Amino acid sequence: WDDVTALALSPDGELVATGQMGSPCYVCVWKVISCVEVSRLLHPAGETVLGLAFVGQSRLITITAHIKFTLQVWDWRTKSMLVRGFSWNGSLP
Repeated sequence: WDDVTALALSPDGELVATGQMGSPCYVCVWKVISCVEVSRLLHPAGETVLGLAFVGQSRLITITAHIKFTLQVWDWRTKSMLVRGFSWNGSLP
């Protein structure tokens, strides 16, 4: 269950974020040139990362799904979740 299901490139092209499905489910932020992991954001087990987007220098938006769709805004540098929203009716938040 380590399949990469989402990918995003930072606006400056120096970082890439990858998301996966499975247990555990997480998003990794990597340095493009060195392939060094600089952050790992843990999501609930069993979820699948459907989408990623960098916003500015330290924010990352993640969209995950399992029984519901979940949108989270993270400060990937501190590994802090800043905002979380859910959708129960099958449409994205």
